[in-house]
Amino acid sequence: MKRVLTILLAALGLNAAILYAVLWQGQVHLYEENELIENLQAVCYIGATFFTLWALLQLKGFERWLAGVFTFANVAFFLREVDVAEMDIAPMVNFFFGGMSKDILMTLVFLALVARFAVAFRHHLREFWQIVRSRISLLVIGGCLLLALGSFCEEVEMPFMEELAELNGALLIMTAAFFYALSPRELTAKVATHPGWSESRPVRVKPVTLS
Repeated sequence: MKRVLTILLAALGLNAAILYAVLWQGQVHLYEENELIENLQAVCYIGATFFTLWALLQLKGFERWLAGVFTFANVAFFLREVDVAEMDIAPMVNFFFGGMSKDILMTLVFLALVARFAVAFRHHLREFWQIVRSRISLLVIGGCLLLALGSFCEEVEMPFMEELAELNGALLIMTAAFFYALSPRELTAKVATHPGWSESRPVRVKPVTLS
């Protein structure tokens, strides 16, 4: 609870500082492309990626797959915010993470994750409702809703509200990743005690017939 309050107070303080700087001091450049607010979003997604990777290294089976999905989402959010093609970086990195190559690479990784689930973990499909109701999942869902709000603000040409909503969405997602790193098995805590739960593929036992 103390961690939650600390994070909440920090987020409120950050929002208050940004609102004061933009609305009272007129520093409108803060919400322009590649400026402070957008860069803070990128930092949040980098932090979230490291948190989920830490969790991934401690897990196995289906739980590791979930951590892989979370990590993939964080990388995708980061690449959405950062235009790698315009950065002064190594040509090889630019080739893989800039422009169409980035879209192809992310699509291939997504399809690999889907294929892995279909082959090895599809028997866990019925447990997703319990996973979605966990604290970590609810924080991620809240973050995604704020990202959707940011997209709506972009459509109606409200750039400051767009960037502020997206920043708070990134903060929620990073918070979820932080709690995930602290307790990697929290996502599956509610389903791990259910009868029939197993991290591995269920074993099919052939019926025995008496002759």
